Amino acid sequence: MKLLPIVTALFALLPLTFRPVQAQNNTTLERLMSTDGITVVYLSSSMLSESSLRFSGGNGHSASLHGLIQAVNSVYIFSAADRKNIQLMRSIFTPMIKMDSPTYEQLFFVKEDQRTMHLVGRKKGNEIHDLYLLVDSPEEYVAISFIGKFTRKQIEEAVQSPEQPSRKGPLRNR
Repeated sequence: MKLLPIVTALFALLPLTFRPVQAQNNTTLERLMSTDGITVVYLSSSMLSESSLRFSGGNGHSASLHGLIQAVNSVYIFSAADRKNIQLMRSIFTPMIKMDSPTYEQLFFVKEDQRTMHLVGRKKGNEIHDLYLLVDSPEEYVAISFIGKFTRKQIEEAVQSPEQPSRKGPLRNR
């Protein structure tokens, strides 16, 4: 009989020890939004639905984000240019780019000189829930969080330039 109150107490306290990923994401967003020295931009889904955002390469070729934008619920853009806040943002986002992360998958990265860009997705089955574009350089850190649900095909099409033929790559075969 004395075991029942102990088991009941354990089950009552168990949810307090494990926070769901979404709750952690919300806490992280709130922390970044309330930190002085971090610039925050928010775009709602209605604002995005009227947009024709594009990434342009230096040679004039660009890959359309239209397929991704349709799946985005909101976008948060965080940037920091001072050493303290760059370190804070690195401490928050660096765990996402670890190769052995059970929660996040690095979809691609580009390193040029001292600047690195990572595209990371939060995995859930065969879908990606939330995309993070992280740009890290000595003088600035930028994190763009695309909140939504994406298929691997949508992501692959968004990062290809229109002139590139569709090819079977690592994203498509998963």
